[in-house]
Amino acid sequence: MKAPGNKSWASPNNGAIIPNPHAQRLKQVKTSTIGLIVPELTHHFYSSIIKGVDSVLDEIGFQQIICVSNEEYEKERKCRTCLSQMPGWMDCW
Repeated sequence: MKAPGNKSWASPNNGAIIPNPHAQRLKQVKTSTIGLIVPELTHHFYSSIIKGVDSVLDEIGFQQIICVSNEEYEKERKCRTCLSQMPGWMDCW
């Protein structure tokens, strides 16, 4: 095999892929966190939603992570991308 820059290097397993046990464990671990996207925190309506969701999730042993989009499409898109790794997320629009 050739490394970038035409320097030779030896592969420890002749190019075979060895599964990383730590990465496999991360893939198998289930999380009990739900994401919540809100446009703002200062409005009473959204703070009430956050409190209500928190009380329901607390009963079933889940937590929530809150992302604030500030009513900006690009920020909301980034929030969705970040939260897509969770078992669930909600968008409060």
